[in-house]
Amino acid sequence: MKKIWFAGTGKFGSRCLELLSEDLDIDLVITSPPARSGRKYKLIPSPVEQQARSKGHILHNTENFSEDPLLLEKLHSDSDSPEMILVVDFGQMIKEPFLTFSRAGCLNIHPSLLPQYRGAAPVQRAIMDGKTETGVTVFRLDRGMDSGPVAGRINMEITGSDTSETLMEKLASTGCQLMIKVIEKYRKDLFDLSDQPDEGISYAPKIEKKEAEFNWLSMTALEINDLARALNPSPGAFTLYKGKRIKIWKTVFQKSSGEPGKVIGFVKGYPVIAALDGSLLIETIQPEGKNMLSGKDWANGLHLKKGNFLNE
Repeated sequence: MKKIWFAGTGKFGSRCLELLSEDLDIDLVITSPPARSGRKYKLIPSPVEQQARSKGHILHNTENFSEDPLLLEKLHSDSDSPEMILVVDFGQMIKEPFLTFSRAGCLNIHPSLLPQYRGAAPVQRAIMDGKTETGVTVFRLDRGMDSGPVAGRINMEITGSDTSETLMEKLASTGCQLMIKVIEKYRKDLFDLSDQPDEGISYAPKIEKKEAEFNWLSMTALEINDLARALNPSPGAFTLYKGKRIKIWKTVFQKSSGEPGKVIGFVKGYPVIAALDGSLLIETIQPEGKNMLSGKDWANGLHLKKGNFLNE
C-alpha cells in the first residue's frame, strides 16, 4: 500500500494538512512537541498537532526528525515505509536517509517562486518589499535551504489589500492543488524535476522584533503600509506614541502629504497621518495593553485634532 507521511508545525502547515487531507490519505503526521507559550508558560501543541488530532490522524511528536528511532524503523519497514513525505512549514532540518529514500523523497510546498525568498518568512518579506507578484513552488528537499529541484510552480498576484494572513490562505489553497497534481504525475510515472536557476536567488529570514517598529519621520507612507500588511496578523507593525506602543493593523494609502507624523485630516472620522511621501488613513489600531479598535474610535478617545503630531 502506498503510504504518505506529512511533516509540519506552523499555521501554514496546519492549513495545508487540512486541505491535503480532503484528497489524500495521510498515514502519519509528524510535528514538533508542544512548546511553552503565553504568560502562564503553558505547553501548547503546534497548530499541526491540533489539526491532526481534530481529524483523527495518527500523530508522532519528535524534536529531531532525522534521528528519530521510530521514524527510522518505519522508513526501513516493508509495511510502514512511505511512498513520499510531504513537508510543509516544519521548522526542522531533514537529512538522510529521508531525502533520497524514494524518487519523490520529501516534497515541500513553499510560498514563493523559488529561488526567490528562500527561508522562513517568504510571504512577509515579499509584502514588506512592496512586491506585486509572488507564487508557490513544490520542490523536492535536498541538503540545502529550499534549494532542491522543482516539480511545479504557480504565479500569484499580491493585491494592495493582501495581508500575510490573506495571502497565506490563497497560497495554501493553490499550493495544495499543485501538490495533488505533482503526486498524480508521480504515480503515473510522469514525475519531472528541474534544477533551480543560479540567478535570482534571494532570502527571507525570520522577522526580528526590531523590524516591526516604524517611525513616521523616516519611512514613506507606502513602506509603513506594506509593513503593516506584512506583519498582520503577527507580530504587528508598531510605533511609539508618548512612550507607549501602538500597533497599526490596517491602513489605506493616501496621496495627500504633510509634515511627517502630523494629523493632516479626517475621512469619515478616521485620522489621516502624514509620513514621508504620502499619508495613511488609520482603519484599525491597537494601543498598548488594549484590544484592537477602529481608527475612528481611537481618535475620538484621544480627542485627536487636525494638526496634532503622533511622533512625540
